Amino acid sequence: MPSLPEILVKALEDLLDKRDPLRKAERAMARFENSPSPSPSPSPAKTAMAEVETETDAEVVSEPASPGNGGQSPYKKPATRPAIPAAIRHTVWLRDRGQCTWRHSGGSRCPERSMLELDHIKMWCRGGKHSEENLTLRCRRHNQAAAEQELGTGFMAQARKHASEVVGPKESMSDWSPTKQRYG
Repeated sequence: MPSLPEILVKALEDLLDKRDPLRKAERAMARFENSPSPSPSPSPAKTAMAEVETETDAEVVSEPASPGNGGQSPYKKPATRPAIPAAIRHTVWLRDRGQCTWRHSGGSRCPERSMLELDHIKMWCRGGKHSEENLTLRCRRHNQAAAEQELGTGFMAQARKHASEVVGPKESMSDWSPTKQRYG
């Protein structure tokens, strides 16, 4: 019979196998490499990129106008961007080895390996695409720093204020639980 520490180690390994993005990417790549294919096929990321390029951007859709508001609808669905395909996410995670890619002024790489986000090098709002060449892993802090460099601190402060009004104030760590995680 296994001891309690052995059970805990096994449970944590199983959890990491299921939840860790880098392990997911490694599993997906192994499945792709081991899959029988009669002819050479493009990588999963290239196939996913072709699918993204054929999708059309969502348009702003408004609800029917209600009487008394001048024909304008108070409810508008914002344009949304398509999700980054899993194959592209996996390729970026493997390429960046599950670590923030921000380079400090001295040339050293940020050591952060948790709470990483996919960041568009050429921003989506400026025409950037969901491609492995245009995506990189960044920790939340450096993703925000890159956005402030590109869009300005004033704009980002206004965007954060708007988000906190819409979503609500940020939860404190005392309220944290795994089911409330946000991976931005």
